[in-house]
Amino acid sequence: MITIWPFPEKVLRSLGAQVKKILVPEMNLGQLFHKVREAVGHDTEVTKLSRIGGVMHSPQEIIEALKN
Repeated sequence: MITIWPFPEKVLRSLGAQVKKILVPEMNLGQLFHKVREAVGHDTEVTKLSRIGGVMHSPQEIIEALKN
């Protein structure tokens, strides 16, 4: 996602119908994860990858999370 306001519920609902799983990497404790999970519905697994402390996720961390 590029922006979170207005929250793209229709886009996420459509995406959720096309995929089995969505990964939500966040630099917080998972606040956006809950909104994404609500928007996509119950048939799509939504997984969070949280990090705090101001350090961005490395590409390798995201790749590893996608593999799992």
